[in-house]
Amino acid sequence: MSPLLPILRGLIEEKGPLPLDSFMNLCLSHPEHGYYRKRDPLGRQGDFTTAPEISQMFGELIGIWCVERWQAMGSPASFNIVELGPGRGTLMSDALRAGKASPGFIEGLKLHLVEINDSLRRQQKQALKAYDPVWYESIEDLKLKGPTLWIGNEFFDALPIQQFISKDGIWHERCVEFDTHKDELCYVDLVSKEVPVMGEQPAGTLFETCPLAQSILAKISAHIKIHGGCGLFIDYGYSRGEKGDTFQALKDHQPVSPLAFPGQSDLTAHVDFQKLVEIAYRQGAQPHGPVTQEAFLNGLGIAVRAQALQEGKHESLQEEVKRAHLRLTSPKEMGNLFKVLAITDSNQTVPCGFHV
Repeated sequence: MSPLLPILRGLIEEKGPLPLDSFMNLCLSHPEHGYYRKRDPLGRQGDFTTAPEISQMFGELIGIWCVERWQAMGSPASFNIVELGPGRGTLMSDALRAGKASPGFIEGLKLHLVEINDSLRRQQKQALKAYDPVWYESIEDLKLKGPTLWIGNEFFDALPIQQFISKDGIWHERCVEFDTHKDELCYVDLVSKEVPVMGEQPAGTLFETCPLAQSILAKISAHIKIHGGCGLFIDYGYSRGEKGDTFQALKDHQPVSPLAFPGQSDLTAHVDFQKLVEIAYRQGAQPHGPVTQEAFLNGLGIAVRAQALQEGKHESLQEEVKRAHLRLTSPKEMGNLFKVLAITDSNQTVPCGFHV
């Protein structure tokens, strides 16, 4: 049994059903039993694999993108890079290796990592020790000035969501209850005090929102407007404000019920990129995209990089590079499901990968 389950049951018995965002937050970030607190969730021994772990090409191209943006900002002698949820440090390690080709880039950067997982922090420290990073528990802890490059790969999808369901013209909020007869968690929809601004919707319409993602994007956009810089955010999601239930869980690389293994499975939901675009505009920053991951990586020259990695290599390694290239860009793999959004200040040119 999950050690978090009795805690959740006690909270529900004391305060009533938990709104979905509260449940998700406890499952992922509980100080002792939260999914992201202690364990390494990545790779074959974990529950999922991210793009940087599939191929070095992904991080290298992001490094090239960062250099291009740094140059677009006038190549400042001092600037920040912030990565939100850096995983094992693989993406940033590959990116900064690529950045070494541009004089002044590595010398001027100050690296900041937002990470709550102790296990991953240890791996990041090993992978990025040459860059003397500083760690933070939350974006709220960042007090940065000056131009900043913000990077987030599969970060927003793990932030707690709310779900609202229209029933007979009345909006209900999805909550989590404990079924004492079955001795398990279950969903219950309660009349909502908070009504989504959506007008009338057909019965059964389900709408998701992520207030924390919106708050974080607003802070980043405001920082970019005031101090300069840009942000790059890559995640699976939708770009036109689609409705529907996208709340899901992975355990051992297999889909499971989001209620079945609290604190022991990865909980995510699709990112509403349209809402993030609106917030960036509202803060006075300039959004670009979203575009598909396929279009973004192709625009950065992933095919050329894949070819270079294959030259003179053993046939098995060539096939490995080909498979990684396909997995990252094919519409049947990650190419269309994953979207890419950039945020810049209003004085910058359109970033590489967004000329579509």
